[in-house]
Amino acid sequence: MNRYNLLIIFHVEGQESIIPVLWQVSTESSPVRIFSNQIEELRIEIEQTVQGKSLKDKLKLPVILDQWPASHFVHECFGHTSEADNYMEYACVNGYSLGYRWSDYKFNVYDDPTLIGHKAYYGIDDEGEKSFRTQIIKEGIWSDLLHSSETKKKLQAKGSCNGRKVSYDDIILPRMSITYMDKGNENINDLISKIEYGLFCKGSWGGGSIGTKFVIRPSYGIIIKNGSLSNLIIRRFDIKGCKFEAANNIVGSSNELRIFNPVFGCDKNNQNNLSVTQGAPHIYFRELNIYPI
Repeated sequence: MNRYNLLIIFHVEGQESIIPVLWQVSTESSPVRIFSNQIEELRIEIEQTVQGKSLKDKLKLPVILDQWPASHFVHECFGHTSEADNYMEYACVNGYSLGYRWSDYKFNVYDDPTLIGHKAYYGIDDEGEKSFRTQIIKEGIWSDLLHSSETKKKLQAKGSCNGRKVSYDDIILPRMSITYMDKGNENINDLISKIEYGLFCKGSWGGGSIGTKFVIRPSYGIIIKNGSLSNLIIRRFDIKGCKFEAANNIVGSSNELRIFNPVFGCDKNNQNNLSVTQGAPHIYFRELNIYPI
């Protein structure tokens, strides 16, 4: 079946500068219909972007990530760190191994290439392993890894179906497929109501992962005051820090899971643009570090 990739960048005149607003989709159905269904959501983002002002100073405060930036957090922090070669390279040597409790909050993370219709769906991996779902975090505890046959042998593990490569001549690496954090049981408005002063981050320009460090770049953030969204909007900031410290600050998630199929794929070890899919509910953090850019 054909897959359509559509990426649109709007250049919006804001209070301080011309601001890009990104919309993208990778789908087997009509991208025009999806765009039409999301036009109101996009209109709101454009209006809020126009109202936003650039962050001037570093902040450390409670944060709720909307599903799109939350899915990047899941991808960068849980997905990459659970790829078995990365696990051996920088997790174990820093004292983090299977059985580690990421957070007292009991959340679950899966990698599941069997979900038909998504960009990273496959029936078998590049080593001929039949695909199946792997639970990498169970009730907040690190429970499994994503393997190629090489890492399976090195760690004497039961393995997974994540041996992947971008092109024919590339070596096979353990790579994510459809990676998502499962939904929680709270309404997003209930999560917001718990915060006296914090930030609700929406939209995303992507993220990155280097060792135990991560960065994600939301499109903008709405200041939360006294349990409600205010009309104060900030933009031009990164959320970054230690993956393990950030995850330890997870204290809640919403009951609304969304799955995203980015137009551009994942880059790793000079194998770039590998098809991936990512998902998350809203994720509530006790605190995160916010840096101006």
